[in-house]
Amino acid sequence: DKSNWLGGDTYGDYFDIVEGPCIDSEAQAQCRRQVTAHRGDANHGWGMPLEFVCGGNVVHIGSSGSRDKSITSTFKLDGDDCPARVDKSNWRGGHTYGDWFSVDVGPCVGAALGDAVEYDHEDKPKLGSKTKLGKKTDASANTWKAW
Repeated sequence: DKSNWLGGDTYGDYFDIVEGPCIDSEAQAQCRRQVTAHRGDANHGWGMPLEFVCGGNVVHIGSSGSRDKSITSTFKLDGDDCPARVDKSNWRGGHTYGDWFSVDVGPCVGAALGDAVEYDHEDKPKLGSKTKLGKKTDASANTWKAW
């Protein structure tokens, strides 16, 4: 209502604002997620280039100097596409170490947060690609202007 909208208007209108799931097919196609590998067998990092398959695509975690490492997928990824546990039975590369990892897939990043840009195969924004969902206004860090 007029007590919390911008612009100073004093009309008697009020609105219910409901956030729903993303249904824009363009935004869904760009729903990338953070994938985190957590080493479960030791309290330190690992040296092998950790890779495993999620939803038919290879996730490249790499090596890590700490027990956890996260990457952002470069492809659309559903929350249940990755295995909950990764070890020598399902990682890529044929390594036979005794390491094992729990895998966590986070919520959508990118388009779901207003960053609806096109990404190339190296997860870099394509030239000329720009935000399509809106941008934050100067008035408030929690205010979005859509067009």
